[in-house]
Order: sequence, then C-alpha cells, then structure tokens
Amino acid sequence: MTKEDHPFRITQEDKERYEKLITNFDISSKESILKNIPMKISLMMNENNTNIFQRELIEDVSKLYTVIKNVPNLEENTQNRILFALQYFYESDDEIPDSVPDVGYLDDAVIVHWIAGSVLEEYSHIFEA
Repeated sequence: MTKEDHPFRITQEDKERYEKLITNFDISSKESILKNIPMKISLMMNENNTNIFQRELIEDVSKLYTVIKNVPNLEENTQNRILFALQYFYESDDEIPDSVPDVGYLDDAVIVHWIAGSVLEEYSHIFEA
C-alpha cells in the first residue's frame, strides 16, 4: 500500500481543530520534544509486530525530525506544524491511546502523515539521493 492509497484520512473538521492547536502551539517545548523522539522511534522499531501504518509513521516522523533538526531558520508556522506532529506522536494518551493493540498508532499515523505531506513537499530536496 502506498501513502497515496492510505485509506484513513483526516476530516476537514479535524483539520480545522488541529490548525487552531498548531497556531497556538508553545514552541518553547521544542527541545523537550526533540529529545524524546529518538527513544520513541527506537521503542517502536524494537516491537516485533509493527504494521504498515506504524512503519509509515516511523518514516514520516523521522523525516519531520530531520527537517527540524537540520534546516536553519524554519518559519514559525512550519516549526509549529512539525513540533505539533512530533508531540502528537510522542504522547501516548491521545485520541486513540497508543497502548490499544493494532490501532493505537493509527491516529498518530493519520495526523503525522497529514502534516508531513505539506512540510515535506517543501523540503523534499533534503531526502533526494
């Protein structure tokens, strides 16, 4: 399944709700968020039964993490979007708690993919070989 065939999509209503949260995101938590992401990725990768959504989530999170760590002078809105996505990924108790078997990371995958789609289009040159 390619990302373009992703069967789960974020609703317009949810986009509007998340955009408000992104606009008001507290960027002062940046270092704390960035410090925790590698550990969460490592924990997920060490699970024996990761599904396709979890693997896509890890890929999207890794790319967003790379952008925010390696692109100097990102616009504030871009930083807010990336940090919101990374924090959503890191937090275990979100709309679908990460501990729910098989689907716990589904909401994370949808939200992170939505944000990654817009951010990574602008910074795709970072990932070209």
